[in-house]
Amino acid sequence: MKKEKILLAVLAAALLVPAAGCQGSDDTKDTKKATEEAAVTPTEAPDLPEAGTLAQDTAEDGEIPPSDEKPSTAPGGTKDAASDQEISSSPENIAGTEGIPEAELADFSDAKEHAVGDEISFTADDLSYQLTVTGVSFTDKRDEHAASQPDQVVLIDYEYTPVTGEALLVDDMSFQLFLEDGTACDLYYFPDQKTPSLVSAPESCSAQIAYGVPKGTKKAVLCYRDSSHEELGTVKIPIKLS
Repeated sequence: MKKEKILLAVLAAALLVPAAGCQGSDDTKDTKKATEEAAVTPTEAPDLPEAGTLAQDTAEDGEIPPSDEKPSTAPGGTKDAASDQEISSSPENIAGTEGIPEAELADFSDAKEHAVGDEISFTADDLSYQLTVTGVSFTDKRDEHAASQPDQVVLIDYEYTPVTGEALLVDDMSFQLFLEDGTACDLYYFPDQKTPSLVSAPESCSAQIAYGVPKGTKKAVLCYRDSSHEELGTVKIPIKLS
């Protein structure tokens, strides 16, 4: 009886070993299958910007990456001269420059003609005044400190009187002297020259303007236009020089 129990125990042990082997084989198969499935399953695709989205929209560090636009500089680092250069232009004419009357004879093409000594009247909505060129002659007076000295200097005396309106000033900005060929003469200044002043009716003011002219000048045309009241007509006074 004892021998039979031992034999049964040995047989039971023998049966348990294959079962354990089968269990281990099943575990190995499951592990291998999981590994193969993990290898076959694709990883999640990264988030990419949609078509047409700029790269800087997806930047995470806050910095904008370089765009595909062409640089503003040409190869070699040379900038476009037109874009880097300040645009500056000098007027072809000195018209409107402070202290220098306009130099366009065409502006006086419709001017009314007067003579030296004529009392010329000007009337606007807010004022009226009288102007008279009292004399024209050559002068020997000069400014020794002037940058250049003309061959001759023409001195023009004039007088103006306001009739109505505010105080009046008639200065060299309103006058211009042209030679016979249409050349505009340059203003000239010398010490003790009578300068215009602001006057109110019924006061009058006597003043002088001077121009440099080439040697041998015999004729010229003095033109006047009120620089403060463009609606007033222009006048011209032919002058003879001797």
